[in-house]
Amino acid sequence: MASDVSLEPEAKKARLNNTSEELLEKIKEEATFPRPVLADEYTRDFEAVQVYAADVKDKTQTSQLIRVLNEILPLKELRHLRRVRCCKINDDESLLQIILCVRSEKEADNSFTQLIEQNKTAAKSLGRPFVVDVAKHPPLTREQFNQASIFWPVNFHEDKYVSRVLRGDLFDKDEVSLIEKFMRMAIAEAKNMRSRKFPIGAVIVDPQKNHPIAACHDLRCAGHPLQHAVMVCLDLVAHSQSSGAWKLNCQEVNGAWALKDKGSQSQQRACCCGRFYSKDCSSVQKESLDERFTHCREPCNLLKDTDNKCKSMPYLCTGYDLYVTREPCSMCAMALVHSRIRRVFYGCSDNITGALGSRYKIHTQTGLNHHYEVFCGVLEDDCRTLFERTP
Repeated sequence: MASDVSLEPEAKKARLNNTSEELLEKIKEEATFPRPVLADEYTRDFEAVQVYAADVKDKTQTSQLIRVLNEILPLKELRHLRRVRCCKINDDESLLQIILCVRSEKEADNSFTQLIEQNKTAAKSLGRPFVVDVAKHPPLTREQFNQASIFWPVNFHEDKYVSRVLRGDLFDKDEVSLIEKFMRMAIAEAKNMRSRKFPIGAVIVDPQKNHPIAACHDLRCAGHPLQHAVMVCLDLVAHSQSSGAWKLNCQEVNGAWALKDKGSQSQQRACCCGRFYSKDCSSVQKESLDERFTHCREPCNLLKDTDNKCKSMPYLCTGYDLYVTREPCSMCAMALVHSRIRRVFYGCSDNITGALGSRYKIHTQTGLNHHYEVFCGVLEDDCRTLFERTP
């Protein structure tokens, strides 16, 4: 079959326009469950790439042709494509077509024909090459699979969990009510702040017991500039495990750690061994080396007791969920990676510094040694109102 254009009509291509955008809009319109923040690969628009294909003259040589082409013209970046497709001519006849190679603008269009002509089986069994559009990326969702299949058959192994997330079937009504309950706790923490500059509240919950482990609000204006709500909440969890980086004025009430003073907090840092001392940086710089070690000798003697306690507990936030009224920044998002958080639920987005959906998607980066799930839009209007009332 001779042709220099794609076999698919333009009408089929038109169906794919804005399909991914429609999927995103459908997710956003659903208000009965938290919206997932997925990697861009799950919602990207369909992209096509052109390849050369040819009719298979002798169907009995199909298997041999596949082996030959995989050797001389491997599809290294298009392994998600099936090499051969079957096209029905009528009810009784069908035609097999096979992909030869990717069309490259840098090379002459007939550069690959020399390799084919050198192989007798390929030269005799293949028809004249033609150009066809195929899916550039492997499909990760059912929707992407349907789009890609319009052009050329692809391999697809559906992730049932991701499909449930995209359909909004991940949470039932009782689970949504529980999620909103903990977000209301975070909102209450934000409202209890004396300073209204950063009205952000956070709660970390053990989902196995449905019980909060720590609850707090932002301390940037009252304590240390790095004491974002998420960072303080993580430190409170560390306090529950006899550790922590800041000397927070906190207490444990009914198994949950919270701040005592809603207005101000000390900026003192914790000793490396888990105990605190109140010397400031200026005085420490004037001390001798022996005097500096004196502060840590006594805490170091308590390491064994601390280690024994921590052995019976998960590492920091392993298996825990975070509820925060505003989208975390890059610092907080990375701290959540290191703390091994399980899931993050936030209310309103932060278009300036948001790192879990707005500006970046740190939780989807492939190079990280831990990944967590992120959901947004939980009581979104209530969370956004906190900032609208900020003077």
